[in-house]
Amino acid sequence: MHTPIEVNAVAGSKECQVKTRKRAFSHISMSYIDAYITKITNS
Repeated sequence: MHTPIEVNAVAGSKECQVKTRKRAFSHISMSYIDAYITKITNS
């Protein structure tokens, strides 16, 4: 089966967006957890 390049590009970019969003979310949550732990440890 031959898929059009346009459809492939859209699907790929959407997949990239999801991956980037997940990576950014995990990065942000890790930062929050680090800050939380630091706050608990210092007090």
